[in-house]
Amino acid sequence: MRLEDENIQDIAPLGLRMPSALKAKIKSAAKENRHSMNAEIVERLEKSFSEESLVRENEDAIRNDLNNLFKELSNKLFLQVEELKNKK
Repeated sequence: MRLEDENIQDIAPLGLRMPSALKAKIKSAAKENRHSMNAEIVERLEKSFSEESLVRENEDAIRNDLNNLFKELSNKLFLQVEELKNKK
């Protein structure tokens, strides 16, 4: 959601303290992106939450893939052990 799309009554003011070096980076990025420092901060925060959500989704998919792989390998190992038992 872009700051411009918000109703002015829905925007909560926030006093924010930050290291001066970080403030300088935000100021520089805002100038480069042609928006206010406030818009730069809001955009970066929104992006971080989006990326966090994607990371969670990827973690879940990877976890599922690993579980499936583990099950598949366990089944193959079990079958090989049974085959060796039957050969004896």
